[in-house]
Amino acid sequence: MKKLLLIALLIVGCASINKIDYKQNQKKIIVETEALFQNGIIIESREYYENGNIEEEIFFTGGTITMMKAYYENGKLEEQYNLKNRTYVEYNEDGTIDEEGEIDDLSFGLLVGFSSLINLVALTELVEMPKGSGINKEYYENGIIKEEISYKDGKLNGVSKEYYENGSLKSESTFKDGVLDGKVIEYYPK
Repeated sequence: MKKLLLIALLIVGCASINKIDYKQNQKKIIVETEALFQNGIIIESREYYENGNIEEEIFFTGGTITMMKAYYENGKLEEQYNLKNRTYVEYNEDGTIDEEGEIDDLSFGLLVGFSSLINLVALTELVEMPKGSGINKEYYENGIIKEEISYKDGKLNGVSKEYYENGSLKSESTFKDGVLDGKVIEYYPK
């Protein structure tokens, strides 16, 4: 059944709504994944195809998945899972319904368990930050910056960035008082 395939795909990646382009050193970079956190609790998550169309999106209430959608690469809805009423609908590429029904107990349990795993992502790494405030920088052996981590009063605070070895932006995260609070965005390598 397709819904078990979706569950497996969701464990590998998160979700998406629309294409976001940024200019960096005159190169176009495209968002691969993004998630929105509030006080360390995930609210929504998106994953994008390289063409910028939505691949998957997941919505949460209180850190628990309430709705999941997967899309074909052309942007049309492929699957929709509503965990509030435990129903699903699968679509053909032409938009017609292929299958619909109720989410069984096993699949529901896996999806609720997946919510817990997603919230583990909200926990910050065991990063020992210096006392005080500033930006901690790490570099690749070639001298290119690898990451910049902002901190305040010894806790992660503000925007933190990771870079690919070629210097292009890999990800951005926003922290407040040591926990994720705002968007976490990952970019495709360029």
